[in-house]
Amino acid sequence: MWYTSGTLEVGDKMSILKSVIEEELSRNMKNQEMYRNMLKTLHKGTIQIMTRNDKKYVYLKYREGNKVIKKYICSYNNKEKFEEISNQVNEYHRIKSNLRITSEEELNLRKALKVYGK
Repeated sequence: MWYTSGTLEVGDKMSILKSVIEEELSRNMKNQEMYRNMLKTLHKGTIQIMTRNDKKYVYLKYREGNKVIKKYICSYNNKEKFEEISNQVNEYHRIKSNLRITSEEELNLRKALKVYGK
């Protein structure tokens, strides 16, 4: 067996638990950094389809500070470009959600470290 004979003392159990929490916190921080880097490469905002002179156009709508920006992307007929941008926007929102979850997990892990770190 990989463990020593006998039972673990309370201090040993706390030490093991603390190291597991520290490892999880480290993994969490790496994931957050990875998510932030991924977000920099994707389009944020929402897709908006506007009609002018009976023709449809695709715009990307997003915020920069207090300003709302509408950026022309392509004609609605350009399905390939439309799908590419749409997939990037969806991926942006998925990763943003993951970042929010990992940030909340980080807070919980730090609280647990305070408890077990004593």
